[in-house]
Amino acid sequence: MILLGLAATALSLPSYVESSGIMNAPVEHNWDDSDPMAAYAWLDERLQHRIGAISHRGRLAVSAGFAEWIAFRLKPFCSDPLLFHKIEAIYAGIVDWRYMSSQALPSRRDYLGATRAPLWEAAKLIDKMVDLTKRKQFATPESVCLSFLALHVIPNPKPFKDWRRFAIGRLTTLYPLDRDIPLGPPVPRDALNPDLDYKPEMAHQLLSKFLKSLDPRTNPYLRSAPEMIAARFEGTPYSL
Repeated sequence: MILLGLAATALSLPSYVESSGIMNAPVEHNWDDSDPMAAYAWLDERLQHRIGAISHRGRLAVSAGFAEWIAFRLKPFCSDPLLFHKIEAIYAGIVDWRYMSSQALPSRRDYLGATRAPLWEAAKLIDKMVDLTKRKQFATPESVCLSFLALHVIPNPKPFKDWRRFAIGRLTTLYPLDRDIPLGPPVPRDALNPDLDYKPEMAHQLLSKFLKSLDPRTNPYLRSAPEMIAARFEGTPYSL
């Protein structure tokens, strides 16, 4: 993955997103602030079934991956870090929910138009997924909506669809849903990278590296180390 000059985020620009060319294309998608769900609230039972075959943590990981396509697609046109911060927190929360703060999203009124509104809508959807997953409820429709939102803002759908097929296939194989333990083990962001010959035994090292790269001082959706300890976190926060 190639580093991108993003303020206050540990996320790097994935090579598969960069090579897709979506960041260089002009913004031409339509957007209706009076009805934002018209852009993504579609039913795809086949996709829902495919995502549903992945562990709950795996679903969150691939959904954060969907959100990354949205965040990086719109980065050249909107420098607001909201979605990047939320994605960081989701990947940390996949390791332990206590990494995620209770900070609410900003007002939707501050995120209007074709380049800002999709960031807020994506953040809302992954927030909803976390809430449903914590309550052991069905969260695949929200994941499907994130996929449709990505397709709405991406000018050429093929690179995203090719990556989505790969990512869902890999996570279904490596992190399948176990009805007895539906949450499954933590899934690192790197598992979504087609250029990496990822194996589950690599997870601990990759997750450790990611957690160490985070800075809760710059991300309002991450808890500070003292807050983690107050939440009865065992061990050293932001370390495995």
